[in-house]
Amino acid sequence: MAKIPIEIFNLSEDFQSAIENSVKRANELQDDLEYSIIDQNNQRDFNIMFPDEIDARLLFKTMDQRRREIGGFHPYVLLITDNPVYDEYYNIFGSSEPEKGLGIFTTNGVADTIIPENKMDAYFIYYLARYSLNFLNPSHKNHQGTRECVYDVKTSKLDIKKSMKGNAFCEECKKNLLTGDSKITIPILNSINKLLEETGVILNDVKIPKIGLKENNIFISYSHKDEIWKNRLKIHLKPLEEIGNIRVWSDDKLKPGDKWFETVKQSMAESKIGILLISPDFLASDFINHVEIPKLLENVEKEGGLIIPIIIRHSLFPRIKKLSKFQATNSPSNPIAGLNESEQDEIFAKISESIWDLMEAK
Repeated sequence: MAKIPIEIFNLSEDFQSAIENSVKRANELQDDLEYSIIDQNNQRDFNIMFPDEIDARLLFKTMDQRRREIGGFHPYVLLITDNPVYDEYYNIFGSSEPEKGLGIFTTNGVADTIIPENKMDAYFIYYLARYSLNFLNPSHKNHQGTRECVYDVKTSKLDIKKSMKGNAFCEECKKNLLTGDSKITIPILNSINKLLEETGVILNDVKIPKIGLKENNIFISYSHKDEIWKNRLKIHLKPLEEIGNIRVWSDDKLKPGDKWFETVKQSMAESKIGILLISPDFLASDFINHVEIPKLLENVEKEGGLIIPIIIRHSLFPRIKKLSKFQATNSPSNPIAGLNESEQDEIFAKISESIWDLMEAK
């Protein structure tokens, strides 16, 4: 039986050899998929220019057009870049249009902040497996809830390591992958599982943070210049307080006579979720930079906490790696302040739904 060909544009300047080694290893591990790096001559045929930040939706249109122009058999094409990638979300790992057999993923903000640099082979092999699944069963989509499944929506980018292991399929996904119009057979699924198993072997000594929401507390970090947006967000979170038994804390809860500094620190320590309202004023605040952000990052590292950035106004957020490694709810190119009221509500509601799903998954 002929192997399924998946071609790869290796446009990474930082991880050229690691990607080549990962492709070679992926081919050695299984017999159903053939991964190959497109040579430089064929890359020139595609003639694609890349900006510093890549809008995946526009890129796919260009790739599909070039593929039609050059002809030949190129059913599945995957591109690897070092540049930030976005679609409706900003700073994502990658994106795909599986019906067209096109995918892209990035190394941007991954090495050392999410995956140790000397373990990046696991990341590359993981995404070869992940997009192979997309290509061969384009109708199967991601799901909410943390099941340690490759199809989990990664509410926190750190969650990717939970599914970098063998048998990283929930029962529902495993069933759906093999039914309907899927091109995935049991042997192909076994081959993809071998790739996922290899990622677990590579990462065997890397600590995987666990999100524990036993306190169900949320801390909102914001500049007082953005108080209007904090209030709008709290309206959307209010049903979670009423129904879900959580506590949403922001500094407007401080009462006369409170030791405000100790109260703020205690509230952060008790909160497993930090929501950041990103704006120039937020990034310019000494208290936020030197007190709130370090404590919230510590919660992620030691307690399995979660950070959710919301882009309120244009700022240098994409350049600040300690923050931009967390997937923002909306793109920095589309800050909330520039959207209409309905679009703003959609983003705030999306955050509440994600937190609700985490609570249900406990």
